[in-house]
Amino acid sequence: MDTVSGGRPAPPRTPGPAAGCLAVLCELLRSRNEFAGPACAVLDDMAAHCREPLRVAVTGDVSCGKSTLVNALLGGRHAAVRWEETTAEVTWYRHPSLPPGLPPGPEHRMAVVPFPLADRIVLADTPGVNTASGRGRVTEDMLSAASDAAASATVLLYLSGAELMGGSRERLRRFVELTRGEYGSGFNIVLVAAKADTCTAPWPSIEENLIAKSRIPGVRAVAVSQQLAMTVRAELLRPGHLATLRTLAGNSELAAAVPGGWHALELTARRTGVAMDALAALAEVAPLPCVTPALPLVADGTIGTLRQLSGFWEELSGLRAVEAALESLAEDSEVLTVNAVTGRLHRLAARLGAARADRIQRGLAQLRRCPHFVALDRRGAALHLRGPALRSVPDGDRAATAALLRGESDGPLPPSALAHWQRLAFQPGRSTEVGRVARLVIEAASAPPPVQAHCSCAETLRKEPRG
Repeated sequence: MDTVSGGRPAPPRTPGPAAGCLAVLCELLRSRNEFAGPACAVLDDMAAHCREPLRVAVTGDVSCGKSTLVNALLGGRHAAVRWEETTAEVTWYRHPSLPPGLPPGPEHRMAVVPFPLADRIVLADTPGVNTASGRGRVTEDMLSAASDAAASATVLLYLSGAELMGGSRERLRRFVELTRGEYGSGFNIVLVAAKADTCTAPWPSIEENLIAKSRIPGVRAVAVSQQLAMTVRAELLRPGHLATLRTLAGNSELAAAVPGGWHALELTARRTGVAMDALAALAEVAPLPCVTPALPLVADGTIGTLRQLSGFWEELSGLRAVEAALESLAEDSEVLTVNAVTGRLHRLAARLGAARADRIQRGLAQLRRCPHFVALDRRGAALHLRGPALRSVPDGDRAATAALLRGESDGPLPPSALAHWQRLAFQPGRSTEVGRVARLVIEAASAPPPVQAHCSCAETLRKEPRG
């Protein structure tokens, strides 16, 4: 995670030139007389969407630990946390250098926080989606095609238990449809098995189960202990906690009681005369299932300092895996953002009537001829290399193909890889998406990347006469 001196986040990263051209189109439309009125605010937000780091919304069931995870990612207590429902509006946590802008909806607000990933993502904390109070409506609006706030986030960080419950799969499906776009589909959801320290199943099997149950190509899953993540990122560990771990590690009866849970530990502590206050203080910052794997390392001296303990528990918490997934998605920020915003434009066009819809569609058609968008088409195809439909591609050929589609390789594809794609492009019975990806690979293998040093698309859009 990049920072500059003083621990502040590095300057924010914009998605890229194609997203910049799309922002110009949104601004041009917003300036025209026929788009005066409520559409102006929507177009303003779309333009901002194209010029900001990747927008990520954290959502899921009420009291599943969304705000605790948000606080861990932010590195401090910014979102309200209680056992009962607390989040009543969508809060967007943003890089200090981003323009202030306006929130995407009336029940949204902006907050400036220089958190570690602020240069790559804008993070939204949202109300739970199954609340009795009805506060989840503002979150459901972000997943409803009828709302102007739909797909105002590009990526969904969706918290659940070890299983996807209730309407979760339907919400995920709707989000995929809202953000599908023309340059790839899906691949913008991270499922989080929340409070995984309370589960008895191994964390990798929980993650695999969530992926399988989602039925969404390219989805990722991470099991997380939010309590532990918050402990290490908010620097809540104290010398007394390490001292208590040493007491547990040095007492075989206590160490054996820890996996049995708090009640078993409490009984053993009373029998052996160990002070309960210290054990209770440790339990406030670390779930007992996460204490167990630390004890052998404390006993043999591998963990001897608070810094070592913090590093071990940070890795164990799953938070680094969440951040790695978000950083990886940020590398495809331009494809994913253009997908989301073009979808927003199409839905706006459908609500504004034939004349204004035609203006929007003509602007999008012009952008499709832009060399940056031709390159984006190839990068969208590279996303599909992560999905199940292309598992037959050997790993080496997959890596070479991805580099070619992303414009990261000047060398030709290996003959074996090219032959594989040629078979896929024309083989009967293959899905339309697989055939499309194969044809884009063949096209990229025979032609250099189509991005030019200068693109006149934005200038051409700006020169159009205004109504």
